[in-house]
Amino acid sequence: MTDGLARLRAYLEADPAGQAAPDGEVTAQLYRVLAENSGAFVTLADANGRLRWASPSVTHLLGWELADEVGRPTVEFLHPDDIPTLIALRARMVEEEAFVICCRVRASDGTYRWFDLAIKPVFDADGALVARVTAYQDVQARVEAETALAASERQFRLLAENVSDVILHVRGTEVVWVSPSVADALGWTPGDWIGQDVLSFVHPDDVAAATPVDVQQSLQPVRLRLRLRGADGRFRWVESVARAHLDGEDGFDGWISSFRVIDDLVSTEAELDRRARFDDLTGLLNRSEALSEIARVTAHEPRTGRETAVLFCDIDLFKDINDTHGHAAGDHVLRVMADRIRASLRKDDAAARIGGDELLVMLVGVHSLEEACQVAEKIRLAAMEPIDLDGTTISTTMSIGVTVARGDESTDDLVERADRAMYEAKRQGRNRVVPL
Repeated sequence: MTDGLARLRAYLEADPAGQAAPDGEVTAQLYRVLAENSGAFVTLADANGRLRWASPSVTHLLGWELADEVGRPTVEFLHPDDIPTLIALRARMVEEEAFVICCRVRASDGTYRWFDLAIKPVFDADGALVARVTAYQDVQARVEAETALAASERQFRLLAENVSDVILHVRGTEVVWVSPSVADALGWTPGDWIGQDVLSFVHPDDVAAATPVDVQQSLQPVRLRLRLRGADGRFRWVESVARAHLDGEDGFDGWISSFRVIDDLVSTEAELDRRARFDDLTGLLNRSEALSEIARVTAHEPRTGRETAVLFCDIDLFKDINDTHGHAAGDHVLRVMADRIRASLRKDDAAARIGGDELLVMLVGVHSLEEACQVAEKIRLAAMEPIDLDGTTISTTMSIGVTVARGDESTDDLVERADRAMYEAKRQGRNRVVPL
């Protein structure tokens, strides 16, 4: 250990309290240690930009020895793409203005590192430029982080601008950010949503389901369907997946949701559901749905004086209509009969086509078998009205069996009894109502 280093060590290990200022040799050694181990270095260049001196830490940071640098233009050590920036700024030196630029500096092995260069011009008494003092601060880690962040932001922006799903960040119920895809999905611009209450865009009937109570504190995805208002005022069905959003320190920062418009899917599902429940030709319930509805209604204990009645309806001589006028005419007659039955029923009643020309009616809340027969008679009279078919008049009638549900009776037994009553109406000459 040199004598200078020994004296520096003794100075640093001494009790600071009451310690005298370091002497000249200690101060010189202190500066030398700092210069050789700093994360920055300083250079001095002449008026022509040639390096005349560099602090020792340049060797530690870039591998250059002072002898390698002295007398060479500073621009030789910069990345070619950064040289124009430095040259363009030299004009500012006449104003005795210091400035900072970020550029790449070449190491002795040919690689480049990013540095902030704080350049200060030095002038003589006559105002002539005599030197430039430049402090180099290693910022490689910072630039790499900024580059990675910029790349991540570009990727996120590319994703956000091109993904069809809408991404939404909400705190409480205030929209913090929404992806540009909201324009394609709902017609809004992101500015129309940001800062607004997200529930103001939700259909009133869906607000309760959309209120983010649990989702703000849970990382488990919550899936739901709801309707959102578009810019044109129409509501669109969307499917949403929402969960709590974490900030950079894993703290909860509102919630985030992605959603897509599913109007076509909802329409398709509704159509499949309709086909599963309704008869395609008449729009009435099909047999399976009708029997399920009767079973559901009769499973509950009826209120005193209110019964459930079943009407079994059959179009008289329907085969003759098909044979004489064709099956298309028969289909038309069935549709007309279905419309006439619907027009004769109340809101809670139901009608079904259970096969061929057989139609079933459920009356909910009738007071007696007689009242059910009155409804059946209304249907029978409506069925007798002539039907126009391309200028041809078709006349037909309907036989109807009527019965009222009994306690602990199966649905099959109830319908079978109404069926027997209908056949009795046929036996008696058709076009009549028979109770049983």
